[in-house]
Amino acid sequence: MPGMSISISGDKELQQKLQRLAGSMPHAIEEAVLSAATVYRDGMKRRVRKRSRRTEEDIQIHDQKVTASGFSAKAGPTSGKGGRAYIARFLEYGTSKMQAYPFVRPTLDEDTPEAMRMAGKEIDAAIKEAGL
Repeated sequence: MPGMSISISGDKELQQKLQRLAGSMPHAIEEAVLSAATVYRDGMKRRVRKRSRRTEEDIQIHDQKVTASGFSAKAGPTSGKGGRAYIARFLEYGTSKMQAYPFVRPTLDEDTPEAMRMAGKEIDAAIKEAGL
């Protein structure tokens, strides 16, 4: 957080472990986000209508970026040249002539606990690696 500082004094071993943890957290957060995105990507691929093979193939982890507030990634059909995000919208919500075949909302509803568990495993691993 901007403008925030923490000062630790006392046990040198604890200080060293916390410094190791601080150094490894950016990578651990990136791995946590990618683990959660992988769960969501796989869930959408499992649930998308199988007649939509091209849409299934287009469900990817994309738009990965590092920002001032951390790391982010998106999972789902990609947009842009050749992307199927436009078509995926019709599958998810249906049209006046086609029933909906939702795959994004069910994935979010059903797979969030697993995504959070996988992200937590990555953070826990970093904490253990730091010796805490």
